[in-house]
Amino acid sequence: MVKYDLKQYRKELIDILNYTYNLIAGPDQRYTDDNPRGKQAKLWLSIITRVYLIGAVALKLSKYDIIKSLILVEPGWNDSWRTYYWSRHCLIMHARSQRGTTSKEGLVALSNAAIGEVSWAEDYFKIASKETLENLASFDLYQNITVYYHGSGRGACYPSYAQFHKRHLWKTFQDIGLKRNSYSIISDIPDSKAAKILIELDDYAGKEFSYATGWRTRSFPSELQKFIQTGLEES
Repeated sequence: MVKYDLKQYRKELIDILNYTYNLIAGPDQRYTDDNPRGKQAKLWLSIITRVYLIGAVALKLSKYDIIKSLILVEPGWNDSWRTYYWSRHCLIMHARSQRGTTSKEGLVALSNAAIGEVSWAEDYFKIASKETLENLASFDLYQNITVYYHGSGRGACYPSYAQFHKRHLWKTFQDIGLKRNSYSIISDIPDSKAAKILIELDDYAGKEFSYATGWRTRSFPSELQKFIQTGLEES
C-alpha cells in the first residue's frame, strides 16, 4: 500500500491497526510469566514494531504523508493513557513485562530485531544495516517530536533513536534544519516550538543514553544548530 501510494486505503490501515491495538485487554499490573494475560505486552510490541517498520519503509520511499497518522494513534480503552499515544504506552507495558531483567531496549532496537519475523520488511531492510537504523531512528525522532507537540510534553516521549550513534540521523537533522524532504512530517509545528522540543529531547536522550552516544546539542549538524537558534530567537 505504501509502495504503490494507495492513499485510498490508508484510513482503513490506520483503523485496523487502531482497532487491533485497542482490542487487546487493558493493562494487567501483575505481568508475570505465570500469568497468561502478561502476553498482551508481547502482542502490543508485535503491532508497534510493525508500525515502526511501515514508517521506516514510508521514509525510505519518501511517502511522508502517511507517517503522522501512523504516529497519532491512542490507546483508546483508557482515558489516562490517551496523551501517551501507542508508542509510549507500548514501551511502558513492555518494560513492566520485562521487570527483573537488565535489558534496556527502545523501539528502534526492538523494531530492528523484528525484521526477521516480517517477510515484507526483509524486502526493504537488513537487520542492523546502516540504512535500516537510519530509517528506524528517523521515524522514531519524528514520532517523538510529534507526540511531544500533540501529547503531554516530554512525558509522552521516549528517545529510542538515541540508543544508536547520532550519525544515523544526520540526514534527518539536515531535512529539519533546511526544511526539506521529510520536514513536511512536522511542518505544522512552529519553528520556535520545534526548536525547544529538539533541545528537550536532546537533554532527555543524553540522560537516558549518555553511556552509549554522548548525545548533546553541540553535536548536531550546523544546519540544525542554526534552525534551533532561529527558533529560540523567534519565541
